[in-house]
Amino acid sequence: MKNHLCFLLIALASLHCNAQNITVSSASGQNPSTFINTELLGEGVYVFNIKYNNSNGNIATDQIGTFNSNGYTGLGMDSGIVMTTGNVNVAPGPNNSSSMSSPISGYYTDNLMNSYASGSLNACSTLDFDFIGLSSHISFKYFFASEEYPEYVASTYNDVFAFILTGPDPNTYEETTKNIAMIPGSISASNPDGIAVAINSVNPGTPGSSGSSSTPGFYSQYSYLYVDNPSGSQGVQYDGHTTKLTASADIIPCETYHIHISICNVGDNGFDSGVFLEESSLNSPAYDYGFTRDNDTIEVGCSLGVPINPFDGNYSFSDVNVSFGGDAICGTDYEFSLSNGTTITDSGSFSLIDDYVTRINVKPLASANISEPKTAEIYFASQFCSNMPSLIRYDTMRLVIIPAKEYTLMDTTIVCQDTCFHVGVEYTGDCYSPLSFQWNPKAHLVDPYAQSTECGITESMDYLVMSQDRYGCKKDTAIVHVIVNKDDTVGLNSVEAVVPEINIYPNPTKDETTLRISGITGNVEITISDINGKIIDSEDFTCDASCTKHLNLKNLTPGTYFIGIKSETNSTTRKIIIEQ
Repeated sequence: MKNHLCFLLIALASLHCNAQNITVSSASGQNPSTFINTELLGEGVYVFNIKYNNSNGNIATDQIGTFNSNGYTGLGMDSGIVMTTGNVNVAPGPNNSSSMSSPISGYYTDNLMNSYASGSLNACSTLDFDFIGLSSHISFKYFFASEEYPEYVASTYNDVFAFILTGPDPNTYEETTKNIAMIPGSISASNPDGIAVAINSVNPGTPGSSGSSSTPGFYSQYSYLYVDNPSGSQGVQYDGHTTKLTASADIIPCETYHIHISICNVGDNGFDSGVFLEESSLNSPAYDYGFTRDNDTIEVGCSLGVPINPFDGNYSFSDVNVSFGGDAICGTDYEFSLSNGTTITDSGSFSLIDDYVTRINVKPLASANISEPKTAEIYFASQFCSNMPSLIRYDTMRLVIIPAKEYTLMDTTIVCQDTCFHVGVEYTGDCYSPLSFQWNPKAHLVDPYAQSTECGITESMDYLVMSQDRYGCKKDTAIVHVIVNKDDTVGLNSVEAVVPEINIYPNPTKDETTLRISGITGNVEITISDINGKIIDSEDFTCDASCTKHLNLKNLTPGTYFIGIKSETNSTTRKIIIEQ
């Protein structure tokens, strides 16, 4: 019994810790501009002309403030702005009243909300500001709570709130005004703009004691968006609230829009309501050009190419200014160049459109003294909107240049009797491990991505093995000749008895090479494949024990290729390097 009691006490203590009340702090006396920029502004939005209750002076009421959830999870958000029809200090729980009211004297009336209300307006709390978004979308997170739940569901006593957006429509470019506090998925033929979030639209699904199902604007099908807050519950005072919702709209980047956020009492000055706006959730993320990189590694002898995303034609995009920092020196330790061939060594600028820039290249210089890792920092400043010159986005590439290491993957011949059960490949030199491998073809191999693997190979065949270091910079290839001997009289080490002699010269080459073949008689097929195994060219000829064949390689780009030599009795592969 004692153990059960201890467990119950622990459980109750845990419940108490996880069911904290929110806290609020009034913004009275604060400047609305500072308040909004600090509490609501997120990414890709520039706001200005900020007013509270139609004034840009310091806030003179306790109807707006900040909140902190203190670990209470019912809100779905940790902190942000709270706007109320009464005093914000009513908002914290526990819910110890079903009709909490804190009437405001000398209250503000918002005429813009008349069309959303079913009666006279009282005690409005409003925010206004202009903004420019850097993408084609704007959004922020919120939830609505009220003491009018659930008694006044489906009644005419519905406290109202709205987020009224005004600005050019992205499709028609005509000035439009609309409420963006809408129920998700509520657009229909009868409601082409959707259904506004309100007590009569988001509720338990049944009319309250003071309501009627015949009341216009009552909806029961959106009860999944409603959260009941029973008497005595921790967290907030309000008897019910919505789940966390998103207000959003499509916009035209760099165009000016106006938003009016308002919540008001309707028909009386009691039964408080509040709207909570999540901190830093007002976002219009800027188009990602791909400038930002963090700690990419470049090995000396390699280069990093950063593709720049296509230009979004909605922007009045100007130049991109570039400058350099870090302990790696541009022009001394590495080269910074653009896809159009321009090289920048100190600072400069470029235009994605006018200069046709689709890629940035960073290449460590072979002449650099890189014995220890060095950091190259490349700073970008992009002006997005010609009508707002001060609206600049800053990005940074932070790259680590490391000393060069060289390794060589070894061509290998493996001779087995009847069946090969294990194959592998070796390398010499130094590398940034672990190396990654890929065998081609993958047939008969248990793990074609390992340096060595179990297998069941019963016929002689060649494998092309490709490898690269951990940074994907240094790469090499090798041929593994697997010879399966079926003749018991031939020893496992008698490779000469089954392997023809193939000489390729010159190798590396620039435009042509010569094959000298011994030990093959009859029809011979020559294939040239790229590093991925794709056959580029093939040719048949006849060989009488020994022969010579000249190959024209002028049409091939520099790189690694493989020459396959196949006859009726033999099949083998050789690697060839084509230089610049």
